[in-house]
Amino acid sequence: MRLNKFFTSASIYNERLEICKTCPKYFKPTGTCLSCGCFVRVKSKISSMSCPDKKWMKTTTIETPTELDKDLIAAVIEIHPLFKDKRPENYEQKIRIIELYNTIHGTNYSNQTSCGSCLHSIWKGLNDIYQKHKDE
Repeated sequence: MRLNKFFTSASIYNERLEICKTCPKYFKPTGTCLSCGCFVRVKSKISSMSCPDKKWMKTTTIETPTELDKDLIAAVIEIHPLFKDKRPENYEQKIRIIELYNTIHGTNYSNQTSCGSCLHSIWKGLNDIYQKHKDE
């Protein structure tokens, strides 16, 4: 199982790490935080983690690549009508939609998911691409 959906982007990771390394509660000899005891290099890489002193917060942001392949854009435009009320109409459509989203964003949502929050995130991500490219 790939775990990439649990990790932050390199830019968020580097930003968090820099904040921690300049914090007076950063214990340099072990690379740990004196507030929570966590290893800073590990904690700052995990998207669902946050600083106990509120210097940085958790994130669920998934970055869409700036340049998408034209075939992927065409697939998003073709698949967009399959969403009825922001949900796929049947299981086969759901699998197709989730696999396309995973391909574009490098995530690993299970095509078995029925999680409303997950499906909404997938719909939003694909809808954003659709809105950007529908008139091309």
